[in-house]
Amino acid sequence: MAGLGKKLGEGGEGIVYAITGQPSIAAKIWHRQVAADPEVARKIELMIENPVASGSVAWPKRLLHNRAGFTMPRVNGDEYHDLFKWMNPAARRINKLQCGIAELLTMTAKLAEAIGAIHSAGHVVGDINEKNVMANAAGQVILVDCDSMQIRDPQTGKDFLCKKGRPEYTPPELQEDRFDHRLRTKDYDSFGLAVLAHKLLLRGLHPYQSMAAEAGGEAKKIGERRFPFNETVRQEGKFRPSPNHLQAWRSTPYPIRDLFHRAFDPDWTDKHPRPEPEEWVSTIARELGLPTDSPPHDPPAPTPTEPAPRCPLCKGEMQAKTSRTGLTGYFWSCRKYPDCRGTINPDDELAPDCERCGKKMVRRQARRGVNAGNTFWGCRGYPECRHTIDISGGEYPGAGNEQTPTRAAPSTRRVSRPSSASWSSNESDLPF
Repeated sequence: MAGLGKKLGEGGEGIVYAITGQPSIAAKIWHRQVAADPEVARKIELMIENPVASGSVAWPKRLLHNRAGFTMPRVNGDEYHDLFKWMNPAARRINKLQCGIAELLTMTAKLAEAIGAIHSAGHVVGDINEKNVMANAAGQVILVDCDSMQIRDPQTGKDFLCKKGRPEYTPPELQEDRFDHRLRTKDYDSFGLAVLAHKLLLRGLHPYQSMAAEAGGEAKKIGERRFPFNETVRQEGKFRPSPNHLQAWRSTPYPIRDLFHRAFDPDWTDKHPRPEPEEWVSTIARELGLPTDSPPHDPPAPTPTEPAPRCPLCKGEMQAKTSRTGLTGYFWSCRKYPDCRGTINPDDELAPDCERCGKKMVRRQARRGVNAGNTFWGCRGYPECRHTIDISGGEYPGAGNEQTPTRAAPSTRRVSRPSSASWSSNESDLPF
């Protein structure tokens, strides 16, 4: 007769035991105060009635006869390890685990597939973190602690909330809320998935990890949208990525960088949805050379009529990047960026000559002061010549003008800086 075997683990809600004679099954016995809540057992009943069609999810199997707990698939601890041990190079060495980038990409895709299957069943994961995912050396994953997920009753529409959460996996719009009082959405899961993907593919580094060490850590930076590869954040300097983070970012394929920008970069998230699990699966499949039926998701790109010029620095290929502050709406950036920072700004062809020294002027943007964000023509002879002309025709009152302008001051409307998937900018070396 089957009975409880050795203790496998313990958490805030209960204790997990092996079951004698059934090595593939485990049982979770709730603590007394948890079992006393009738909604806890009802949630498990709903999960059993509405299962997830995936072998990568340790979904509950049945309630115990005394409703003191439930049974679920048992994960082989000799083969599977929590995701932290795989994503962190030091942890891999300590635990003698070996995997390459192909396996890490496979883990990311399998994780996305599992989360997508949960969404298809009408549920939301909620508490996404590296301790709730187990993986093996082949890249296969299993999601555990499923009874904490947000489960919807398809008959009544009632949601049994996920009452757990980790701030460093929580999107900006949920940072100040209580987890046990907030209805989660699939979009929140998309943020947590992107954080895990970043840590898996970029050496265990959190996407908001930067040189600035502040109280609150990554969670505070998430709330303030301080993604270190955002163009504005990078130019400010304080929250720039560490050399190790930058090196890992440079080795990441551009299509995957685009997904990270859409998940974390405010210049992108305001215009594009966070990548859903299916997009991670299809993008990674293309990177691994596997067949996929899903077309790539490409954010709208500028379409210049003239052919792409050669890079003025490395003579390599260039590509058009959107510039929301430019007169032409785009600029040319070297495809090797950030290893090569060559740029060509078509606005330069429209630039007037400086009225004071005769040099060609260049289009610039103020970064500080009351006029921060405003654009203007600035003399290439700066700082020897500080003549400026407002982009609308009046002289710009700031950025080092030698005298108070007599013409009308420009509008104080803030103009956003350009964004791109690979840190490209035609303003990175300006003195303002």
